[in-house]
Amino acid sequence: MSDHDWPDLVARSGAHEVSVPLAHWAESVRAAKAAGFDFFDWLSAVDQNDDEEAPGYDLVVHLIASGDGSVRP
Repeated sequence: MSDHDWPDLVARSGAHEVSVPLAHWAESVRAAKAAGFDFFDWLSAVDQNDDEEAPGYDLVVHLIASGDGSVRP
């Protein structure tokens, strides 16, 4: 996965994090799979209904790339 493919890519504690609009989450997961993130670990939602500016839910997906024998979150 390169920064060019994911302009909002953030590396944190050895993990890669990308934020995408909710409407694009499914296509983003497909793109991550094509980039080598081949293991679906978990899916969750975070309740943000108390956020006055953007109430609703944040969808969180955790994928792992296991391609070269090592695991990278």
